[in-house]
Amino acid sequence: MRRSVIGMMILLSLSKVTGLLRTMVLSRTYGAGEISDIFFASVMIPGVFLGIVLAGINTCLVPVLTMAEKDGQKEAFFNRFISLMFLVSLVVVFAIVSFSHPLANLVSSFKGDKLYLVGYYTKFTSIIAGLQIMTYTLVGYLQQNNRYFIPAALAIPMNIINIIGIYYFGDRGMGFLVGITIVGYLSQLIWVMLPFIKERFPFRFNLKARDDYLSYFLVLIGPIILTTSASQVNLLVDANLASSLSPGSLSLVNYSGLVYGVFVSVLAMSFSTVLFTKQSNLFHEGDYEGLCLVTKDNLSILMMLIVPLTLGILFLSREIMQLLYFRGNMTYENISTMGWLLFFYSFALAGWSINDVLGKFLISAGESKKTILPSLLNIITNIVLNYILIRFWGVYGLAIASSIASYVAVAASVNRTKSYFEDVKVSIFSLSLVKYVLAGLGMLLVLYILKALTPVDNLPLLIYIFTIALVGIILYFTGLFFLQTEELLEIRSRIIRRIKRT
Repeated sequence: MRRSVIGMMILLSLSKVTGLLRTMVLSRTYGAGEISDIFFASVMIPGVFLGIVLAGINTCLVPVLTMAEKDGQKEAFFNRFISLMFLVSLVVVFAIVSFSHPLANLVSSFKGDKLYLVGYYTKFTSIIAGLQIMTYTLVGYLQQNNRYFIPAALAIPMNIINIIGIYYFGDRGMGFLVGITIVGYLSQLIWVMLPFIKERFPFRFNLKARDDYLSYFLVLIGPIILTTSASQVNLLVDANLASSLSPGSLSLVNYSGLVYGVFVSVLAMSFSTVLFTKQSNLFHEGDYEGLCLVTKDNLSILMMLIVPLTLGILFLSREIMQLLYFRGNMTYENISTMGWLLFFYSFALAGWSINDVLGKFLISAGESKKTILPSLLNIITNIVLNYILIRFWGVYGLAIASSIASYVAVAASVNRTKSYFEDVKVSIFSLSLVKYVLAGLGMLLVLYILKALTPVDNLPLLIYIFTIALVGIILYFTGLFFLQTEELLEIRSRIIRRIKRT
């Protein structure tokens, strides 16, 4: 499983690096202004509503396929399921086209021509919705078969197409930008279809009025949609409020959110995606103690990486945004704003990761309804705090609200899952979590002292970031060894044993 996690992290890193390059080319060409605001809003409309459904499809399909596989009905059910999803994709595209202008009002506070253009271009970006429904249906099948690498590399072809198109032809205007984005999403569908074509999967359009597996899927997906809607509703509220501020605010929130999303995807999603398949298998085998132990161990390893990453982002937030975006039409004021946004968003990294792992634990245990309360608390807390904090801190209030809301959801998630762990006498969190925090704070303190007493910040920006990152890694893991952290000592023992075997 750990090889799969490492492989996914590498491919997701490549995906996110190319994604950042795409965003850098976009920001260089259009900056943070009216065109970028209209583009982000028109892409966000299908993205927000799709995000609610797609996460549900991707999450629920794995346990349903596992159940169908045990009955020897996996291929037959998947044919029926993908046939249904094809029809659903057509309905979704038609609905977005029909209600594009009301939806534009929902996701933004733009007025006049700017609002009209968002609705107009949404008619075209609606195609993305249909493409993504089909793409993530195929992704769910691949992940259930423990084939993680193709889905992990999903964004690479799209990003390459967008980078080349925007870099060379970005001056052709908004229509071209929307068109090349749609082509990029089409490339994702083609990419994920390749293994099915290569292995000649027997696709047949087939619908069945009564389907026990589909019924089980629908039972699971209802609560999951409510659960996964938390992040999408939060995104919707953030976008609406950001668009009510000065021109370019929506773009700045999006640019910083994309960078934050890199860290979420590479670490948290790598662990939770691979872990989820393992969790589902353990539950269906009746190994409840093993289910709790593997969840605890992987959550502990994830936190060992998340803690220094979060503190490192806090220390380097402005420099990271400057390295990525300070070119073309971007101003230093834009960079400063995005740096502070990333600073405040980074606090949510641990909260998001814990919620994701514990949420998938409940889903794998067939208790998807118990994920509803944490999600509702996340949404309500975020919305209330958004409207309060935006009055005092402007656009920064959106990031602060998201971070606080993620930990409210953590408290609810822990409360919902603790009984399962208590039944088999396993704790949710490792005692090493305290050591992670102590080592991380020690690392952060030394880095601030190093910055104050040495001319390290006079180095070229890229060298400075890598130097701080390298020193931070050494300090953090040295601190963990000094504190005799069990997980790190176990990793060292495994490495030594493997070296001796060779």
